[in-house]
Amino acid sequence: MLQYFGMIADALKSQIEALSQDERHELAAFLTKLELEADKGYWSRIRTRLADTNPENWIAADQL
Repeated sequence: MLQYFGMIADALKSQIEALSQDERHELAAFLTKLELEADKGYWSRIRTRLADTNPENWIAADQL
């Protein structure tokens, strides 16, 4: 099964390489959506971080 998945992954990678930049962006957004849907605690963590008013916990934009 694992070897079969590797073959599928290689085929997908080849197809992805052939996509235009816009199509890759659309695919990336879709994959991110799937990851966020699978991570049930994501939005809770984001809300907690956004509500943090302590500057010591903040990261400067140039450090990202």
